[in-house]
Amino acid sequence: MLQLVNALVLIAALCEPPPASEPKNQECIDHSGKKVASPDKAPACWPDLAREIENGNRLAGRVASLPPDLRKAPIETPRVTFKLCIGETGDVEKVLKLLSSGNAEVDAFYCKQFRQWRFRPKKAKGIVVPSVELVTVTLYR
Repeated sequence: MLQLVNALVLIAALCEPPPASEPKNQECIDHSGKKVASPDKAPACWPDLAREIENGNRLAGRVASLPPDLRKAPIETPRVTFKLCIGETGDVEKVLKLLSSGNAEVDAFYCKQFRQWRFRPKKAKGIVVPSVELVTVTLYR
């Protein structure tokens, strides 16, 4: 009985709409200016959940090469890091930028690419739950 109650509480928490202060339909949420010591300290995709579950089951999407007009764009760091917030359907609902290249156009290109990725929905104790995926891209010239 206690397991059933816990499952219902989890389902209710997952069905609640996001808080009003959370940006909606935003391509990429920039956290790169904040000091993030490690991925574990990165901002939460879903603050109401006790812990985030890593997905790792990508079904569609790949790291695309930069288009020719961005290949020679000035950058400050040869790496970008993003946290993908994956919903119960396997779609990427939000992209959190954790480490910027220093070029807004390069960062925006990858944000747009990652929004198109699809994952196998993650389950915890038989219940489909939101998940996350950390992605770091090294920019070769």
